[in-house]
This record gives sequence, structure tokens and C-alpha cells, in this order.
Amino acid sequence: MTATVSALRGVAPDVAATLPQGLPSARDENWKYANLRALERLSFASPLAPSGAERAATLAHLPPALAHARRVVLLDGLPIDPVPPWSHAVAIDGLRVGAAEPERPADTAIVPADQRFARINRSLTPVALQIELSADAQACVEVVIVSYCAGAQGSSQPQIRVTLQTGAQLTLVQRFVCADTTAAWSNVLTDVRLGANAVCQHYRMQQSGDRAYLHESLNVELDRDAEYRHRSVDTGAGWSRLTASLRLVGSGAAVQWVGVDAVSGTQQHDTSLHVEHIGAATRTQQTFRGIAADRGRLACNGHMVVRESARGAVLAQSLRSLLAGPGCEANLRPQLEIYTDDVRASHGATAGTVDEAMRFYLMSRGLDSEAAGAILKWAFLEDGLSRIELPELRRYAEEVVARRIGLLALHEEMT
Repeated sequence: MTATVSALRGVAPDVAATLPQGLPSARDENWKYANLRALERLSFASPLAPSGAERAATLAHLPPALAHARRVVLLDGLPIDPVPPWSHAVAIDGLRVGAAEPERPADTAIVPADQRFARINRSLTPVALQIELSADAQACVEVVIVSYCAGAQGSSQPQIRVTLQTGAQLTLVQRFVCADTTAAWSNVLTDVRLGANAVCQHYRMQQSGDRAYLHESLNVELDRDAEYRHRSVDTGAGWSRLTASLRLVGSGAAVQWVGVDAVSGTQQHDTSLHVEHIGAATRTQQTFRGIAADRGRLACNGHMVVRESARGAVLAQSLRSLLAGPGCEANLRPQLEIYTDDVRASHGATAGTVDEAMRFYLMSRGLDSEAAGAILKWAFLEDGLSRIELPELRRYAEEVVARRIGLLALHEEMT
């Protein structure tokens, strides 16, 4: 796929004119492991509003609602009426959730590669979902992003803006789903702004159909002593890319990032995390655990930048992958870019296969080779799954992962 305007098939002319460089390509450093040839068959044009039949068919793919959360469903990027069974309305003081005018792109000629999908979203999305939480308020909001339209006909362009005032505490749950038989195409933009002392616990559950295409741009900015805790679980989508940019502007701001990813078949998943430390005494901890099986491809790039103003910064990276098939691939790239001497930093990346000695030990206790391998995969990913603090969401994530690695099927056979 070449980086030309012709690559933007289906994009409105005014949008294509703002991207003279075209889409990113393998020549862009952060995109060398993201095979964009799969997008050549897709259209970026916004789909028509879903019909009543499409809305009704979507209900079968909605996960169970969280008990104490305000639920909002976006179908092909458009908010569905806040009435049951689509929504789960919970009255929460200080919380405002609703449709808003979308943010449009700035008039700039050159758009960096990591921002081009976000640029398309800002140009095409018809409406944004605005989530605002007042100072010192607490809330839980669940946003279910449903893709229905086939990618050859158009793409959904959900845009979500989250603003937390001083001292606010928000649990934000994003769930990505679509019909298993639909080659849906979704280009999501999520902007999060945290005021001083605000806390955002962000859960991202990506279980789209295996034929789906998904790109998400995530931008987070933290003020003084704010804290952003991110938990991602990716098992769905045939092609998926998460491009995240986090800016720790205020002093004492902190980020905890945990990612769990399991691919199989011909799935391709790519995570690119860019964290910029600007304020003094800022902290980042990144943990990634991924398994690639069959011919699946997995990539994770963690790029940490510490500016001169970020004296006393503390950052740690732990990126690990497990190769569970002869044709699979995993690419892990921890990167540190430091411009001050007053910093504590550590990083590491490992890629390996299932421990055959441990497999033999389990087999000596009566398990067959397949069951022993599934248990070892589970133990590897549980290091990340255990960081999910919300009990009902953790149970859901564990069931999804167990099914993906074959552990659930083995358990059902044995019982």
C-alpha cells in the first residue's frame, strides 16, 4: 500500500486534500509491523444511518450490561436512543453524557503518520459522544461500540470526548463488538482530559468479530497529580491497531498501562503507545502480555519520552510475548528517550515459546499435551488479567481469553 491520496478510497475529496501524504505505510517507523494492505479493499466513507432491522439485529451481539454503569451504545458511530434494551440508565450526580458537535481537524498541511486516522475521523464523523464529570464526582460509564456496516460500503467513525474536572473519578468501559460474519470497518477516536487530582480507570475490551477491521486513536492528557489506569484485552478483529498518545503535563501525574492480547489464525494486532513525561515527578508503568498462535501476528511498541522539565520521573516497561505456533510472529519494541539525568527507568522485552519442561511436568500429572499447553498460556496471560479490578468485567475478560486460547473448550470436554 503506497502513501498516496489514491490509497484513501472512499474518502471525501476535502478529506483527501488534507492528507497529501496519504495513509501511513511500512516506511513510517511506528507502522512497519502494521500491514495496511488489508485496508485497500475498504471505504472510509460514512455509512447511512442503520435501519430498524439492523438495529434489532445488533441487540443479539450486545454483552451483558454492567450493574452500576451508565450504558451508551454507538451503532456505526451514531448514539442509539437512550432507552432499554439499548441503554442502562443510572442516575449519577455530576455526570453529563450525550451527543455533541464533533471536533473538526485543524487546518494544517502536514499531518504526522500517527495522527492521520484521527484526522479522518475528525473530518468524517457526523456526531461526537461527550462525557463530562464534575469536580469530585464519581461515575461509571460503559460505551459499547458496535460495527455493523460492511467495510466495502463504508466505515463507522465514532468520536468520544471525555473530560474530568478537578478530583473527579471515572470508570470508563469501552467494549468493541460486531457481528461475527460482518467484515465491518471502524475508525475510532477517543480523547480523554484529566483535571488536577482526577482519576480515570479505563477498561478497553476488544472482542470484535474475526473478520472486522479496527483502528483506534487514543489521546490522553493529564494535569497535576491526575492518574490514568488503562486495562486492554484484545482477542477479536482480523486486523486491529491501537495508536495511543499520552501526555503527562502536570507534576505528579501517573499512568498505569496493562495490555493483554491473544491472536490466532491470521489475525494481526498492533499496539503503539507513546508516553511523554513533561511535568516533574511523573510516573509510568507499562505491562504487556501477548500470545500469538497459528499464523497470527502481534506487535507492541512502547515509546517513553522524558523531557528536561520532567525531573524525578519514574518509568518502567515490561513487554512479553509467547509464540505458540510455527508460523506466528511477535514484535516487541521498548523505547526510552530521556533528556534529564534525574530519572529512574527500566525496560525489558522477551519473546519465547511454551516451556516444554513445564508442559512435560503437567503431562506427567495426567494432562494431555493440548491441555497442558492451554494451562501454560493461561498462566502467562493471567499476569495481565489479574490487574482488572472490576470483578464482573474481569470474569467476562477471563472467559473470553479462555475461549480464545482453547482452555474453555477443554474444560467443557472434561466436565
